Amino acid sequence: MLYRMGYYAGQAGIMRRFLGEEGSWHGHLSKTKQYILDTAISTRAKKVRILGSGWLLDIPINELVRSGVHVTLVDIAHPRQVMHRYSGNPLIAFETADVTGGAVQLAYAFATRANRSKGVFEFLGSLAQLSTPFTYCKDELVVSANILSQTSVLITDYLLSKRAIRPADVEPIARLVQENHLNAVLLAGGALVADYEEEYFDDDGAQVGIKPTIYIPLRQGQMEQRWTWTFDTKETYSHGLKTNLNVAALLFC
Repeated sequence: MLYRMGYYAGQAGIMRRFLGEEGSWHGHLSKTKQYILDTAISTRAKKVRILGSGWLLDIPINELVRSGVHVTLVDIAHPRQVMHRYSGNPLIAFETADVTGGAVQLAYAFATRANRSKGVFEFLGSLAQLSTPFTYCKDELVVSANILSQTSVLITDYLLSKRAIRPADVEPIARLVQENHLNAVLLAGGALVADYEEEYFDDDGAQVGIKPTIYIPLRQGQMEQRWTWTFDTKETYSHGLKTNLNVAALLFC
């Protein structure tokens, strides 16, 4: 299912873009790492759970472990290289889980011939009923780092490729998937780092467009920070344009 829906290809694509940007991501990744460290210190967390941990590009894994913090890495498909490097560390645990709370499986089933006839409205209704699959510890800090906007992208891309939905259905699906993920972070009183809009620039540096990447309001939180992620300088993400992402970091406790 994950291969067919593009999860492994998407994971590899993140690493290719990171390597291709020649350091332009450094500022954003450093700010994300520092924010996670700051929230761990502020909350006096003994455990940290990372939702959608991926390649750990933006996770201060070594700093957390050196501080004696137990880290649980949660992803639907952990990169083998990451598991090989850290699986022997007693302070690091791997959990394989869908951080959308089941939206991936629902979308895959909906795209089949049998379920597609039920209609997108019933699919939306199923998404709205999802709840967080995680049970959190009281001394655990839950962190969603740079995945909120991405929780729905592969789902809607897959459904569009299978002609199971129309382009007009993308936003309501994304809104529900993002809301479910944000609710999981809110329930845990966790921390969120998320891009919320894209900005496009021409070769002269003039802004020529802007588009939201999340379709839900960000709740008010503590320790709020905002910055800009220099996301694409090679003009490959939006052809012929450079792309920046505006990012918000919030703590809900």
